[in-house]
Amino acid sequence: MASSDPKIGDGAVFTRLLLKHERQMRSLVRAMVPGCREIDTIIQDASVAMWEKFCGYDRLRPFGPWALSFARMQTMAYLERRKRFAARLSPETLDEIADHAAADSIDRAGRNSERLVALDECVAKLSSKETYLLRKRYNEGMTVSEIAEIGEFRASREALYKTYARLVRRLLNCVQMKTESNR
Repeated sequence: MASSDPKIGDGAVFTRLLLKHERQMRSLVRAMVPGCREIDTIIQDASVAMWEKFCGYDRLRPFGPWALSFARMQTMAYLERRKRFAARLSPETLDEIADHAAADSIDRAGRNSERLVALDECVAKLSSKETYLLRKRYNEGMTVSEIAEIGEFRASREALYKTYARLVRRLLNCVQMKTESNR
């Protein structure tokens, strides 16, 4: 039975679209902030912002990229609030991740992201020390300075920055090679 209240009808449409694209939104947030423990909060904030703007959503355009733009904005706001934005990834890298996630949402329409699968495979190839470094940085949310201060790796902050840069570059190259070979 259809409701006579248009707001209720819009709520049902919005909910269906949101549920259809929530996994893609989560993948984007996870890609932008690896190891983030507040993904649910970021997705909720994005969903509330989307609902507030839903009356202006052009229903002739795909919902996925629109939803991902809200997830990206809320993730950026989260990073700004945490004052770790500079210690994480550069804005250019975050833009590239967001662009890839948006392309994945259009290309794969709900299937698992090829790049995330490739990233998992590439991380599995790292040494135990390298995965431990990544876990400290991204799962536990420690800054490079904090990791250097605990002295566990007997490396200066600058040396650790270089190590992380090499790791990120290796992972990016590995993911690109894997995704290109699957085409």
